Amino acid sequence: MLDLLYKTIPEVIKSIDNNDTWQGVLINKRQPYTTRIFRDFNGYRVCLHAFEKCKTDESIPHPHPWPGAFLILDGGYEQEIGFSEDLTSLPKTFIKTVFKTGSSYEIIEPNIFHKITPLKYTRTISINGPDFEEQHSLVRRTANKNLKEIPTEDLDKTLFCYKMLLRKFCNMEGILYAG
Repeated sequence: MLDLLYKTIPEVIKSIDNNDTWQGVLINKRQPYTTRIFRDFNGYRVCLHAFEKCKTDESIPHPHPWPGAFLILDGGYEQEIGFSEDLTSLPKTFIKTVFKTGSSYEIIEPNIFHKITPLKYTRTISINGPDFEEQHSLVRRTANKNLKEIPTEDLDKTLFCYKMLLRKFCNMEGILYAG
């Protein structure tokens, strides 16, 4: 998934430059408060997330319904990672680590839980694959939750910031992109 994420970044930059259709929602019913901007790329969903800082006890460990890869573009967070023995129980133990700007990782099993606690305002890019055939029973989705859409003007400003962060990442990593 990480290779796919890195290969998709130039396409994301081009999409922002061409003002392609992006959608955005504010996830403010749980911590950390999150701005999510997203669109599909070749059957995968790319998400640009901005996380507000929160306290460790406010964030909730959760599994994902799909495999994904994640890259921190700016900021950082503490992450707790655990692995449940089956698709119904919580992990018995978690490891804790800190991810800073430039850190990346992937979640490729339905039993992996993670909990992020942003240490400061943090922006990331992720790519999600198709849903796992069997998902963990504790998966929580944001779809159909009546989330507030991000106004077009705010969406455009935010996309411009992500474009600059993505270009900076490409320049540091030697990834070629048009523009």
